[in-house]
Amino acid sequence: MLFAATVSTMNSQVYASSRMLFALSRDRDAPAALGRVSRTSAPRNAILFTVALAVCCVLLQVVHPTTAFDRLVSMAGDTMFVTWMSVAGAQIVLGRRSRRAGQLPEPGTGMWLFPWLSWAVLLAVGAMFVSLIVLPDSRVDALGALLLTVALAGFSFLFPKPAPSGT
Repeated sequence: MLFAATVSTMNSQVYASSRMLFALSRDRDAPAALGRVSRTSAPRNAILFTVALAVCCVLLQVVHPTTAFDRLVSMAGDTMFVTWMSVAGAQIVLGRRSRRAGQLPEPGTGMWLFPWLSWAVLLAVGAMFVSLIVLPDSRVDALGALLLTVALAGFSFLFPKPAPSGT
C-alpha cells in the first residue's frame, strides 16, 4: 500500500512539474527545449528533465538515507535568504535609477524610508545568511543554496529571455 501511494505521489509530481516547466518555457521563462512536444503532444523534454531531477533526489536518499531529505529542505529554505537579499538589492538599485531619471513612485506604491529600510533588510538578512555559513551544522546547506542560486543566475545570463516582439 505504501509503495502504491509513493508511486502515485511521484507520478503526480512528475506530471505537475513537467507541465509547469512546459508552461514556463512557452512563456519564455524557461529554456525553449522544455516547451517542445512529442508526436503525441507530450512535453517529453520537460518530463525527462523532471524525471532526471527525481532520480537525482532518490539517489541522494540512497547515498545519504538519514540526511538527504533534511539537506534538500534546508537548502530550499536557505535560498529564501538569497532571494530576499536580491529583492532588497534590486529595490536599492532600481529605486535610485528611477529617481535619478525623475520617475517618482505612483502614490501609495513608494517604499517607506527608501533606501534606508532596504539597506536595513539587506544587512539583517545578509547577517543571518552569513551566520548560516559560519555555523558548522548549516554551512554545507547554506553554501549549497548559494551555489544553486549562482548557478541559476548564471544560467539566466547565458540564456537571456528575449524581448517580447512588438516593443
